[in-house]
Amino acid sequence: MSDFDWMPREQLAEITTKLRGATDAKGKFPPADSPFWGTLPGDDEEEREEMASDIQMELEGARLCASCEPGLFTGDLACAESRLSLVLHQVKGIVYVASHEMEPLWSADGIKYHTVVVSPAIEPSKTLAAQLSATCSFLRHNRPALICSSSPSLPSVVLSAVLLSVSQGQLTVESVIEQCRECGALSEGEVGHEEVKELRNFAATLKQRALLSLAVPAPSSPLVPPLTSPTSQGIKRTRDEAAGVVSPAAKTAQSAQSAGAGPASKGSAVTMSRLSAREARASGDSFSLA
Repeated sequence: MSDFDWMPREQLAEITTKLRGATDAKGKFPPADSPFWGTLPGDDEEEREEMASDIQMELEGARLCASCEPGLFTGDLACAESRLSLVLHQVKGIVYVASHEMEPLWSADGIKYHTVVVSPAIEPSKTLAAQLSATCSFLRHNRPALICSSSPSLPSVVLSAVLLSVSQGQLTVESVIEQCRECGALSEGEVGHEEVKELRNFAATLKQRALLSLAVPAPSSPLVPPLTSPTSQGIKRTRDEAAGVVSPAAKTAQSAQSAGAGPASKGSAVTMSRLSAREARASGDSFSLA
């Protein structure tokens, strides 16, 4: 434990803010003999010099390696233990890759934790591929984040999974591992055969999800007009007639009847006149047609 582990948040925030403002373009701090270190908070020059020495020593032993994915760092367990280093890099989430659940050391500072348990011999269900999806989701929602492990190669396996997830499985496992090597996340050792196999399984799952998301949805069913029974239609007509409402169909029928009423009525009148004349002759009465 260092002095920074129990230091009040306000004081630690003041120190780390000064440190972030003093770094150069490559993220390096001023040399030990720089006047900058004399500007640190302290009661006297001796106390400031001691603090400067402690800062340089701790940051030297807990180096967070910036990865090829923005907002993600890789490192060892010492990085996760260094409160100064975590606050300096504004880390919000830590992913452990270990054989058992790890203690959330700095949750009081608002840091969230997630552990990838790699112990298939003890827990067969805890395969790497089965945990990568949830791990990628955690890293997506808690950045900046640190991926750390006591193994020098396992952080690069998780980082490779993140790169595969971003590409939806379109990148190859070999290409993302090479990216990890180029950015320094895989500086020692090699990714094991079993880990490569797990990454390939994860990439295949990502491809399948991407294909399903692009599938065209089935066409919707055509609209079916509502069914009405003869009884309900009769009831509606009765109500309309009682209310004096004439339906469009009834109006059409009335119009057609009116159009044919003129000739029909005239013909009927002529017929009646002829019958009346015949009857008049038979009775001897005179009848004249107009």
